[in-house]
Amino acid sequence: TLHEFDPQALSSTVWALAALLVEDRPLFASVSRQALPKIGEFSPQSLSNTVWSCATCAVYDAPLFSAIAAQSCRKANEPDGQGLSNTSWQHRLLHLRGDASMDAMREMAMLKLKEFTATQNVSNMVWSFATLSVDNFPLSHAFADNAVERIGQFP
Repeated sequence: TLHEFDPQALSSTVWALAALLVEDRPLFASVSRQALPKIGEFSPQSLSNTVWSCATCAVYDAPLFSAIAAQSCRKANEPDGQGLSNTSWQHRLLHLRGDASMDAMREMAMLKLKEFTATQNVSNMVWSFATLSVDNFPLSHAFADNAVERIGQFP
């Protein structure tokens, strides 16, 4: 049963439903109830997959999204930028613009941008912030400078 599922299994379950475009709201609700107390154990990728799944199936679950946003911000400090990239991408999917976690992400991006090892994470953040119309000149300038320095590394 679902209460025995670990975070990866919970995330994979809703991901599979979304991939098949199965909008089983009772099952999404059950997964949410099981995920909330385990949210601290979710990997950045599992958090993102869960948000993508909900967005794909038009499931809006405010308590789950709040827990995911908070956990994503805690995981945003990972050295390769995956956590911060995933968090900005999640905000894009959920159309979140002006919340406190977005402000924290902008600050974290400014501090950590040069440490990111994966250029895809930088690209994802630029896309997320741009499509959310995040107007922050210093951050945009930092993204541009970073891209110029690393242009040969981008796919």
